[in-house]
Amino acid sequence: HKQWSSANRIYVENIETSEMEYWESLLNLNMRTFNESLVHKQPEYNDISETEIILTEEITRGLINDCNKIYNTQIEHLLLTGLSYTLHDEITNLKENYVMLECCARDFGNNVDMDRSIGMFRTIYPVRLELADHDDVRSSIINVKEHLKQVPNKGVGFGAIINTQSKEFPLVSFNYLGLLESESNENDDVDQWVLLDASPENTIDESTRELIKISACIIN
Repeated sequence: HKQWSSANRIYVENIETSEMEYWESLLNLNMRTFNESLVHKQPEYNDISETEIILTEEITRGLINDCNKIYNTQIEHLLLTGLSYTLHDEITNLKENYVMLECCARDFGNNVDMDRSIGMFRTIYPVRLELADHDDVRSSIINVKEHLKQVPNKGVGFGAIINTQSKEFPLVSFNYLGLLESESNENDDVDQWVLLDASPENTIDESTRELIKISACIIN
């Protein structure tokens, strides 16, 4: 952890002007309009609710294998595109939506050997989700994919160079945890990390800024 933190500090100290301009430009887009549309649809009672959606094995395999081969994408691109359509259709009615993307940055670079470490080493940064005109799903997927490709170095520098107190961030967060094994995995491999059947309680409380928090994973 100490090496990773040191590598981050060195990275930020030598950060390029183009990266700083990228984040400033992104935060100066239509983020306020997006957030206002979310707040407008927020229920007056301001209660917390939790919803679990489970996809079938067939759909999951299609997302992992078939769709990714067709569009040369990763599953995050497809999930974020689907999220953008949901935000547009159900809440914002905007072609440009935004999300704070939380992801693993273990391999962000700077020659840090992470083989003997544990933990996610997460980064979180804003991403623009732009839908294409005329409900062109293929072009929307490409838009999301290209916007993610433009993110400098997996967003590692964002939290260090942007003043989080004076900027407005998306009120939606998304975290794809990847493939997890359940406690009763078929291989019975005691050396594998497994997902326990336990709940971390609700992670949204009075101190949470986000109005919508989404976590996705594939189990077994």
